[in-house]
Amino acid sequence: MKNSSNIRNLKIHYWLCLMLGILLGACSALNLMPSKNIETLKFDTNSHNEQYQFIYQTKENSPELLTLKTNYGLDSIAKTGNTEFEQILALLSWTNSRWKHSGSNEPSESNTLTILEEAEKGKKFRCVEYGIVLRSVLAVNGFKARTLGLKTKDVEVTLLGAGHVLTEVWSEQFSKWLMLDAQFNVVPTMNGTPLNAVEFQRAIIQKENFQLVDSKGEVDDKTRKKYMNFIPHYLYYFDYKFDQRELPYDSLLKINENGYLMLVPLGTKPPNKFQKRHELDYFEYTNSLKDFYKKPI
Repeated sequence: MKNSSNIRNLKIHYWLCLMLGILLGACSALNLMPSKNIETLKFDTNSHNEQYQFIYQTKENSPELLTLKTNYGLDSIAKTGNTEFEQILALLSWTNSRWKHSGSNEPSESNTLTILEEAEKGKKFRCVEYGIVLRSVLAVNGFKARTLGLKTKDVEVTLLGAGHVLTEVWSEQFSKWLMLDAQFNVVPTMNGTPLNAVEFQRAIIQKENFQLVDSKGEVDDKTRKKYMNFIPHYLYYFDYKFDQRELPYDSLLKINENGYLMLVPLGTKPPNKFQKRHELDYFEYTNSLKDFYKKPI
């Protein structure tokens, strides 16, 4: 009887997996969800547009950072790390711990203090809010950071799940931008050096021996598998605001009347819509890694 029950359970599991596979395939075919296919991306590594300027949150231009520092004791959190990278990992872990992820909830106002106050009352938020809060938490501690948007190749035609949001921070220790995902509490690294989002995509495509780490070290196999089932296809289009201050959009720095810069792979048409419904009419487009990964002043 026990063997018969086990066989029955295996059959049920098989059919459930088969139906799930068919359902996911149908969602992709109908453009309900994005395709998970990934491909090699090429970018311009030589040209540079001097017109592009960037503003980051600092204690001088963002008075809310003082309130954030006072209310949440962020100095003591950063001091748990001996190196700059360890400090960044500590702040990443703290941000990740503030709330549980929900892909549908939004704060009453899209600023760091409101998000944290509402999270303390039990609210759950999206990847967007993790990206916003981590940027400000890093800025409190003197880092230049930006909220980074990721979009799939089929962002224009899919209805759901075509974008993800995380954070990048400039590291003096490594003299480069680093990718931080506060929703998952992970940073990609290779040979001891943290990667930015474009470097991470290249490492995935080339099957490099990269690691995912948090403040405790390399993440376990379960966490790695979960993240690698999620992130790769989002690493196609990359964008952020020219001005990272928490001000009304109309008050932020614009270039040619556009508030965002998007990095687009060579040979690819820039997307004009997000998930069929939302016009993407506020972007400057570049193929240049020197533009997108310019060292902050």
